[in-house]
Amino acid sequence: MRWLVDRLDSGNLSCVAGYLANDGEIDLSEAFGWLALNNVDVVVPYLRSGEMRFSLFRRGQRLEVGKWGIQVPEPIEDVDLKFIDLFLVPVVAFSSSGDRLGRGGGYYDRTLCQETNSLIVGVAHEFQLDEGIIAKTTDIPLAAVVTERGWRLFDNRVKCILGDA
Repeated sequence: MRWLVDRLDSGNLSCVAGYLANDGEIDLSEAFGWLALNNVDVVVPYLRSGEMRFSLFRRGQRLEVGKWGIQVPEPIEDVDLKFIDLFLVPVVAFSSSGDRLGRGGGYYDRTLCQETNSLIVGVAHEFQLDEGIIAKTTDIPLAAVVTERGWRLFDNRVKCILGDA
């Protein structure tokens, strides 16, 4: 996970949304540790009434199994989307133009369409690159993708918020 942490610039981040890895997703625990050491809040998603929300997450915090078998912090401490600088999102597949294929529920797309100022970065393995993805008008594009081979930037704001690497 060093390939992700090397680019993060704590000076420009106050709150980062990640996820608690499930079903083969890339584990972000090293990045969460680095963020905590650099006084950056970490939030993770949970579902309530069919809507994705984000809760503050602290290392060592008790977790419960939520919807779809995804772990969620206990207790839930809601964080408003407007406070999140960067979203690290899991991908099933991504394209070289920034299209993202998720698990098909549309939770990230419906949530992230509400917040346009934050950067959305996909976290993937290089083998998940797929040029056959056909984006829908409701799909939210990625600002960047990070894999074990490095970063692909699709939005110039990435350098301003994450710094040069």
